[in-house]
Amino acid sequence: MNPEQLIPGESILTTSENNLIVLTTHRVRYSYSEWGQANTISIMLEKISSIQARYISYPLLLVAGGVAILVAFFIGSNRFGEQAPIVPTAIGIGCIIWYFMSRKHFCIITSDGGAKIAFSTDGVKREVVVSMIDKIEAAKSKRTDDLTKR
Repeated sequence: MNPEQLIPGESILTTSENNLIVLTTHRVRYSYSEWGQANTISIMLEKISSIQARYISYPLLLVAGGVAILVAFFIGSNRFGEQAPIVPTAIGIGCIIWYFMSRKHFCIITSDGGAKIAFSTDGVKREVVVSMIDKIEAAKSKRTDDLTKR
């Protein structure tokens, strides 16, 4: 966010490492662009209704992969044929790879009845995400207090 984009009396409190998220004294703004797409969402701090840090995984894939590999070892140890363990081994490895590829970490900032900001936090330490949430909550609290004093 450029200084000329700031509202009078507004200042930048913090930004994410990749500058996708900017927290100011008045709002939180998400700006993302890549080839053929651009997205900017801005939510005034007093309009934020919730912030969610979410992690999704499918551990059943990990279990299925382990079971398939165990079946492959069982088939191989009973000498059903040299080629027999290949299919369950491939399925097991595929399930394990799919498990790691399907894990998602993301954060969602929701406004009262308006747009929401959703972004990936893959590769970001949990402490950093929680710290960002804490900063947004503190800024919202201060902003709400300032508005009620007027």
